Amino acid sequence: MAIEAYEAAVRLMPDNHQSQAELLGQLGISVLHRFRYFGDIADVNCALEGSLSLTPDGHSGKPCRLNDLGHSFYCCLKYSGYLINIDKAIWLMNKL
Repeated sequence: MAIEAYEAAVRLMPDNHQSQAELLGQLGISVLHRFRYFGDIADVNCALEGSLSLTPDGHSGKPCRLNDLGHSFYCCLKYSGYLINIDKAIWLMNKL
């Protein structure tokens, strides 16, 4: 239900709203928890990538959002054994 609520909030939020990146980040964390429970990797990184893309360089929340996305890559590898998004993981490491 939490994921559905976050998804509804994201749909209702106007583009470029100051809280949009944070809300997408929370959605991403919720989806990551669902992944850990059910093992479905289809939508794990989507919201976290959206959150990161909406966060400008120099923003105080950028390191946390980079960390969340990196953690999601790690969890996908750990729980599934699939090397998904390896190019994105390398890109992420270069941003740090």
